[in-house]
Amino acid sequence: KYREAFGVDAQPMEYVTSSETSIPLPDASVDVLFTMNALDHTEHFEIMCTELLRILAPGGLIVASLNLNEPATVAEPQTLSDELIDAHLLRRLTIESRRNAPQGPLHDTYVHCRSRTPVDDPGAPRYVWIRARKPM
Repeated sequence: KYREAFGVDAQPMEYVTSSETSIPLPDASVDVLFTMNALDHTEHFEIMCTELLRILAPGGLIVASLNLNEPATVAEPQTLSDELIDAHLLRRLTIESRRNAPQGPLHDTYVHCRSRTPVDDPGAPRYVWIRARKPM
């Protein structure tokens, strides 16, 4: 149903079925990795990060949008924090940019991202955007 609804077969890319513990791609085979509000949906964050780093090529770029400090739920079992992201994902990467913004109200949750409102309370729910590169 997904393939039909989104016209997957007409897109010039290859889709693979994977899990958070095993991505069926060779080591160092991905030049650009993009993840948007996905890593808090994993049961095994540390393993997922290991897999992402494994498939990212030397010199490869990761662009990530992450929701931080949100309470865990059934659909989002991870409460991501700067410390967790640094320890399991960013420690082996060179950060090119990192930007934080507080979450806005439900009707416009990204309002502060557009206005570049500073984060007053680093422990409150917020967004972080990271651009980082795997060293050669």
